Amino acid sequence: GRISAEKGPLQNLSAFEALHRTYPNSRFTIIGDGPLAGALDAALAQSPARAAVDRLGFRAAAEVADILSRCHVLLQHSRIANGSIEGFGVTLTEAGAAGLPQIATRVGGLPDQLEYGRNGFLFEPDDIAAQTAAMLRMATDEPLRPRMGAAARTVAGGFDSTAQARRLETLILGLI
Repeated sequence: GRISAEKGPLQNLSAFEALHRTYPNSRFTIIGDGPLAGALDAALAQSPARAAVDRLGFRAAAEVADILSRCHVLLQHSRIANGSIEGFGVTLTEAGAAGLPQIATRVGGLPDQLEYGRNGFLFEPDDIAAQTAAMLRMATDEPLRPRMGAAARTVAGGFDSTAQARRLETLILGLI
């Protein structure tokens, strides 16, 4: 993952801190590196939830897949920053393929990948309270996570390049 303003790492940390106050058994894993890594590390050093955060730097794809296999939910707090907007959240599809439900912002192309209430929850960028509420629901509703994770796997399969090529071909042939 990229630790940058448009990825909302400080917002994710704020939401996790709020969750952790209510649900102290929670854990948060942050993967990646980037221009806000120093600011994130400084915020983590002051965080009351620091002991519950695993701050990993850049990891190879195979290691990320292994880490995802041990997680329960994927967070993606994308936001418009520095003229950048999330077009397609590759991490959402990767997490979905791993069977992880998702909590993500309603920005850019993310709503096209996340069906609210089916494979995860959407919230508005910078709405820490809504993100925290979605995280708390995922943390405390045991049957919800596997149900949403199975749906996430199905949704992610729809973004397979072969399936996408077939849909595009059908669309083009229908227009000819």
